[in-house]
Amino acid sequence: MQDELNLIILQNRVIIFLLAFLCVRALICNLIAYHDRKRAKSVRDDEFGLSALWDKDLLDDLIRKSRHLHSRYPNRVDAIFFQAKALRKLGRDLESRDLWEKLKKIDPSFEEECDRQINDINQKQVTNEKKQTDA
Repeated sequence: MQDELNLIILQNRVIIFLLAFLCVRALICNLIAYHDRKRAKSVRDDEFGLSALWDKDLLDDLIRKSRHLHSRYPNRVDAIFFQAKALRKLGRDLESRDLWEKLKKIDPSFEEECDRQINDINQKQVTNEKKQTDA
């Protein structure tokens, strides 16, 4: 009788442990999903019209507006992201590279894109230096 009671207590503890584990797992998954949505929204959010300016290829306006936002909100991901893209498209690679590096530090989820942009800029700079020395 005592052995059966101990077995039932053990089974109950295992069930409680599994339920607690599942609750914690669900909480962690929700937190991760929340941060992913927040990151995605931070770039796609057209609250200030940055993506619209990018889509219309109004790069000077985009840079001006992004700089204004960046001065007010230094860690605002969309301002840094679009400013870096616009500067890069205009060939202002060194300014762009600084922003890609800053973005990488602020939001590590952009690490792959930032690294790709930084590497492209560095390769372009090396190629330009080779052309100058060859000339």
